[in-house]
Amino acid sequence: MYVSPINRDSLYSHLILNDQPNNLSFSSAPGSNFFNRTTRMESFVINGDTVIDLKVSQLIVLNLNLPPQTSSSFFSSNLTANLAAILRVSSDKIRRANIISVNNNSRIRRQLSTVTLSVEIRNDPVANISTNVSTQTNPISNICSAIINRYQSGELLQAWSNKPAAGNRAPIDLNVQEPRNASSTLLSIIYRIELVTSPSSCREQSPCSIQPTLVAHDIDGDVIKILASNDQP
Repeated sequence: MYVSPINRDSLYSHLILNDQPNNLSFSSAPGSNFFNRTTRMESFVINGDTVIDLKVSQLIVLNLNLPPQTSSSFFSSNLTANLAAILRVSSDKIRRANIISVNNNSRIRRQLSTVTLSVEIRNDPVANISTNVSTQTNPISNICSAIINRYQSGELLQAWSNKPAAGNRAPIDLNVQEPRNASSTLLSIIYRIELVTSPSSCREQSPCSIQPTLVAHDIDGDVIKILASNDQP
């Protein structure tokens, strides 16, 4: 039987966790649990007959630095819908979207160098331990791969620039924390692809003895060392 964390926000049909104190006690029912989003620690209440099966939902965290002039309408109640349309993600998978280091005062917003938008994307946890977890995690891996590929190809920035609600301004950069990763990676956009090794000793229906080597460069001419996602390089 699935037991939701006690800090689950009851206003949502899908799982949203509130940042609140841990109110678990010895009088709480066995199986009661609390997840601290900051420390990433899970707490349980158990007794002698309790068996805990912990299943972790895969998570994508996007941190986007946006121009401070981005339209305030983008950060209104339509924020989730706007993000879902740009990222091509179902809105129910966007679990949290926080605006960091920005003030509701438009004058202060204009004075800031950037506006940081943090977005969390994941599935709901499985309700039955017999459910095949891979069927739940694969779509998240696919979503992560698609977002990274679209960003590094420039397609995602173009889609953002074409969004009137975003003031037709694209993000300055994007950091991605991929599923099963504890740290985030700053992505680069491909500006130029260079063929550094040409294929040779090729025969029909056989691989070339010397395979071609391609190198991607960013707009500054630096070699891009990280391309695509970890699961789907």
